[in-house]
Amino acid sequence: MRKYIVIDICKQSGKYKLQIVAQYTDREKARNDAQQRNESNTNRNHYYKVYIISHPLLSC
Repeated sequence: MRKYIVIDICKQSGKYKLQIVAQYTDREKARNDAQQRNESNTNRNHYYKVYIISHPLLSC
């Protein structure tokens, strides 16, 4: 099973902070969410990206 997570990538003082902000099983929903967050984002230190997680333990 695959999960798609939306990650908030924040750069502060030269360091990167990653935070999971949403999880989906549908790729298009994840992409639309990340795109909406990036378009409505007014803080240039934040960027939203979708990552795919695929692992046998997720199917349990």
